[in-house]
Amino acid sequence: MSKLVHRLKSLLQHGELWMIGTALCYAVANLFDQIAMVQADPFVASTIKALLVSLFALAVLILSRNRLGLSTKSRSYWKGAARIYIAAGVVSEVIGTAAFLQAMKVGGINIATPMVQTWVIWSAIGSVLFLKEKVHAKTFIGLALALVGLLGLTYFQQRGIPFTPDWPKGIPYGLVAALGWAGSTILIRKGQTEGINRYVGMFMQFTAALVGLLIVIALTQRGNLFAQIPTETYLYLILSAIVAGVLGMICMYTALKLSPIEKVVPIIAGYPVLAALGGALFLGNYLNLGMMGGIVLVAAGVAVCQGRVLLNRRRRS
Repeated sequence: MSKLVHRLKSLLQHGELWMIGTALCYAVANLFDQIAMVQADPFVASTIKALLVSLFALAVLILSRNRLGLSTKSRSYWKGAARIYIAAGVVSEVIGTAAFLQAMKVGGINIATPMVQTWVIWSAIGSVLFLKEKVHAKTFIGLALALVGLLGLTYFQQRGIPFTPDWPKGIPYGLVAALGWAGSTILIRKGQTEGINRYVGMFMQFTAALVGLLIVIALTQRGNLFAQIPTETYLYLILSAIVAGVLGMICMYTALKLSPIEKVVPIIAGYPVLAALGGALFLGNYLNLGMMGGIVLVAAGVAVCQGRVLLNRRRRS
């Protein structure tokens, strides 16, 4: 029994395992997002989700303030956290999530998730440019395979039954979201390597996002849309926020703290596969053989990336 517990604790020290949790959380949340976006505005939906995640992080900080020793943190600690995570909140939620939900609204899961998944490429490149982390050739080979597979899903989707007549508009929105999420991933990684507590970062990130989103809503006169959202839609947005914004972000923060971006980011490439299958099984989304071929390519890309990581581990042991 003690050996089993020791092995479990050892597994939990690998960022890759936590990023698998992130992929599962994101896939489930996307199912809720697709349902909710039928009757919700992307900025309003992003605001609701940011509020819930911010409140969760605040509650954790209040309950754990003594254990975390927050009162003893220096002024430079708080300044550094604010600088990093306020920026992360703006690029991840005001830009990234709002654009992603708009892509989901017009293109559905099979368009939005493949396009947004190019953030894997941008974050890997960004980690080299800004964090000076090493990226090996096999990582880019794996990411390229995954990207081809994801684009294949999109191509064969449009040969079947499109989600809406405006599905092509989901592509640029997805790409904008990808750039926003890539930027926030790099910032989160920087904050974690500088020793900033994950819940401090999460609270600052989503509070900054909430403020930014409310400013956008005020400037674009979207305030009346909150009252027009059905109760059922609010429920789906809340579920999505809990699964992706709370559980998924905890897994991601932990993964980025334990491992470099180029080790854990490739794993998230598989999440659109899970979302596409879930959409077909539970929401009746169209899925053909060509799209299944894309799924195989995505799985191959993830296997190549993870194979390099496992090989490196064997060499070190």
